[in-house]
Amino acid sequence: MPRTAHPALRLASAGTLSVALVLPWLLAAEPTHTRQLQPPDAGLVPVVGHWTPVQDEGAALRADGERWTGQTPPEALATVARSLFGAPSDRFVTNNGGAGAFPLAVWRPTADFTGGTVRVRFKMLGGKTDQNAGIAFGLQRSGRYWFMRYNTKDGDMALWEFVDGERSVLAHGTTSAQLPLNVWHELTLTVSGTAVSGAVNGGALRLDHTLDSAVSGRIGLWTKRDAVTVFRDFRVTP
Repeated sequence: MPRTAHPALRLASAGTLSVALVLPWLLAAEPTHTRQLQPPDAGLVPVVGHWTPVQDEGAALRADGERWTGQTPPEALATVARSLFGAPSDRFVTNNGGAGAFPLAVWRPTADFTGGTVRVRFKMLGGKTDQNAGIAFGLQRSGRYWFMRYNTKDGDMALWEFVDGERSVLAHGTTSAQLPLNVWHELTLTVSGTAVSGAVNGGALRLDHTLDSAVSGRIGLWTKRDAVTVFRDFRVTP
């Protein structure tokens, strides 16, 4: 029996999202070749990168670094910032429109995630340097955020911070393993105050870290610029 698509990834079509049309339902004029997603309550909002709604054992979202131009039009980022944060933000546009920006899709229903657990299933398909998947959290109007990721290059969990258009690593997990490609895995992020932890497949790979400040902001999906990764079943619990 086919699995029912999770509401977080109920996407109306299998058309391609170009980064210039990151929020087609918010733009006044939509080119005729673009196929719309559902309205904003569909869940995940592509912000940076090339994201495509696909079917892979149910509704899923594919980040494709091989098809991304590597650039995000400022007007598209300004529209996203206004939609997600209620006001435009020049810093959001600058930080997520530069050469150091990473593919990012934001979970619309949760405006301010301060604690709880985020889970998502991911399938790594490709990437020129390595294959990876991550959960972004603490996203601010400035474009600043943290992300917890797994990648095949290091084979571990790692916690990074993205500030002023550049990333810096905060911690690496103590164990490593090469997860197979083309197989579904589960990535989990848990936040309690300043304590954050990440795990893959129930704890086979794990990272625990204490931040300098409490978490607050939006959450979503993250990948490296050249990665090809499919995500599904994005879930948030308090």
